[in-house]
Amino acid sequence: ASLADPAEAQGETWAAFYGRVSRAMEQVVREHTGLTLVFSHYGTTIQAVNWWVGTGLNEAGDSPMGFGATLTSLAVLQVDKRGKRVLERLNDSAHLYAAGIGTGLFPEQ
Repeated sequence: ASLADPAEAQGETWAAFYGRVSRAMEQVVREHTGLTLVFSHYGTTIQAVNWWVGTGLNEAGDSPMGFGATLTSLAVLQVDKRGKRVLERLNDSAHLYAAGIGTGLFPEQ
């Protein structure tokens, strides 16, 4: 199997992955008001945030916007009183610094 073709490796394309996460997010928002979700997968977090802020995918099937998502970081997505989606926090790793361990991504840490 070729790693260049996710279908051959029994995987999925970035666009198919985005579609799967988008459908799940739409269902959760529609059916579970006030629910707290926890994503523990880097890619799922990126796809969920892209869906939340409405960037979707470009014609090439890629995210038109990039952002950091440090391992164990937090992204907080909320719906405000007016029903507007709010990205309250993105890539928040303050809990790591508070514990004295940093993210380990930079030599000065």
